[in-house]
Amino acid sequence: MRKKINCNSGFSLIELLVGLAISCIVLVAAYSFVLSGINSYEMTRKTTELQQETQFIENIIVDAVENGKWGTSDISDTPSGISFKTGDGKKVLYYFKGKNILAIYDDGDSDIGDESVVDTHLVSKKVTSFTVTYINQELATDGSYIEAAASGEKTGLVKVELKVEMNGKTDSSAKQYKFRNE
Repeated sequence: MRKKINCNSGFSLIELLVGLAISCIVLVAAYSFVLSGINSYEMTRKTTELQQETQFIENIIVDAVENGKWGTSDISDTPSGISFKTGDGKKVLYYFKGKNILAIYDDGDSDIGDESVVDTHLVSKKVTSFTVTYINQELATDGSYIEAAASGEKTGLVKVELKVEMNGKTDSSAKQYKFRNE
C-alpha cells in the first residue's frame, strides 16, 4: 500500500491577506513620512525665500540711508506713492502704492515714479506696505534715547517699516537707520 503524501506547500488565503494588510500598513506609514518631509521642506523653502527678500530690501535701504545726508533728505507722500530722498544727490526710494513695488532711483532721475520704466530701478514687487518717518530723538552712547530736536525737526535717525508678502506668507520689518553724513 502506498501512502499518499499531503503536499500543501503554498500560502493559505488567510496568510496572504494578513501579509497584504501588514504591507499596506507599512506602505501607508512610509508614504505619510515622505509626504510630511516634502511639506516641511516646502514650508521651510517659502519662509527662507521670504526672509531673503526682506533682508535684500533692508540691505538696499541701509546702503541708501547710510550713504545719504539727513540734512537734505526728504519724505514725500502722494496718492500714487511714497518718495524717500536720502539726500545729497544720492538715492530716492519710491514705493508705488497699491502696486506692491519698491524701486530705487538716483536722485535727479527724470523717471522717478514712472511705472513704464520701473523694471530698470526695481528692488521688489512684493512689498505690501512701506512707510518712512523721521525720529526726533538721538541715540545716546548707552543705547537710550535723548531728546535731540524740537517737534517736526529732522534728526539723523529715520524709521523704515515695510511688509513683504510671498507665497502666502508675510514678513514685517521696522528698523531705525542713522544717516552717516550730517
